Amino acid sequence: MLGHATNASLLRRLLGTSTAVEALDLLIQQLDRQQRPHTVSAGDAALLLERALEAGNTGLALSMYQQMCAAKRAQGRNSLASPASAWPAATLQHMQTLVMGLCRQLQVNDALATIRSIRSQGMPGAVEVSFGHVVSSPLPPQ
Repeated sequence: MLGHATNASLLRRLLGTSTAVEALDLLIQQLDRQQRPHTVSAGDAALLLERALEAGNTGLALSMYQQMCAAKRAQGRNSLASPASAWPAATLQHMQTLVMGLCRQLQVNDALATIRSIRSQGMPGAVEVSFGHVVSSPLPPQ
């Protein structure tokens, strides 16, 4: 949906929001007549997450990740009492995109917190989590 050329202006407006709630509200306003129930596909979430990080909007990216982790926890509980999340459950691709993007934006503490959250939330046993290569610092240790 967001990857199409016709939705480039919608994507720009979404990147201007600061939280996942604001982005979802904007999506609901724009797509109200086109799509019910109001859910974001995993591909659209990955695209929005990547573009938000490229634009330096780490607040939106972190907010989206929190919503996606909440959706993952709700999915794991299989609770019928809680309403379905409009955001997809966080996947390895989403987490890797977030960590790498945060590092590119020099938000290393947030990237490390994301990695810690992966360890506490867990991933399926068969999935290998790889975030790139370790690069030693050119600065002497202090």
